[in-house]
Amino acid sequence: MVTAPLPVGLFRFDLTVTEDVALPPYKGFAFRGVFGTVLRELACVMPGEQCQRCPFRHTCTYAYLFETSPAQGVDGFRRFSNFPRPYILHPPMGDKRLFRRYDTMSFAFVLIGRASQCLPQVITTFEEIGRRGIRNGSGRYMIDSVTAIGDEGLARVIYRKGVRNGTALPLKAISLQQSESQTITDVTLEFTTPLLLEERGKIQFEPPRFSLLFEHLARRIMLLQAVHGPGCVEIEQLDSLMECTSAVETKATDMRWQSMERISNRQQARIKTGGLVGSITFSGDLTPFVPYLQAGELLHVGKSTTFGFGAYKLTPE
Repeated sequence: MVTAPLPVGLFRFDLTVTEDVALPPYKGFAFRGVFGTVLRELACVMPGEQCQRCPFRHTCTYAYLFETSPAQGVDGFRRFSNFPRPYILHPPMGDKRLFRRYDTMSFAFVLIGRASQCLPQVITTFEEIGRRGIRNGSGRYMIDSVTAIGDEGLARVIYRKGVRNGTALPLKAISLQQSESQTITDVTLEFTTPLLLEERGKIQFEPPRFSLLFEHLARRIMLLQAVHGPGCVEIEQLDSLMECTSAVETKATDMRWQSMERISNRQQARIKTGGLVGSITFSGDLTPFVPYLQAGELLHVGKSTTFGFGAYKLTPE
């Protein structure tokens, strides 16, 4: 269905806190917010210019990661008004909010397709955040290590205490090829971070039907392949799969809405947000959908994925 697998870099950052800091309940808001602010300061050569009009936008790491637009050769996708950013920041999880000096924490950073080439700038940005502080000038830290995690559990430390290892990165390869395996009639998705979906411009507060969830997931994968990857998913085959989604039913769910609020550095305003957390089980002939659902475990689904939203664990049955 695609010309080549989509390469994805999964990197684990291990930190030691050197200054006390209180983080919000969902830590992704703090990490993603300061990442954008500091990266723009480091990368931008024309601070007074909007990214869309900047003559350097095609070579700027910030513009590529935060102001994503279709590259040449994907004109067929310019009808879409919004393109998925080629990164995901999966924040430290758990209820702990107050981190004291010498405490440790970890987060994951995903770079999709050619965005893996931006890893040096990403590490430099988090180094600078460590010197400035995670939140409002507090919460300084040191990066102990950065580990690249590839397929089949292959892991390689590529950075340790300021020293970078220049060896080749182990990357994950996402393929949508159907494997010859047994028929899958039930799958459970356990959402560990909020799932935020819209239908016809309206936020969905109830557990999604399978057709809506798969539509969002398939469109995200298609655009990531087209804009950031080596090839395009065949739209005709996607349409064929979409026609089969109506036969998949919701078997059980305990999903619930979780309200949240974040501060937008760009808009200088508090923004109400949230999403559905918990598990949902679908029943039907799910075999042809499994490659997409497996890809979604790494690529996430829905809105606000750069904050880490839309993460789930898939259990076929």
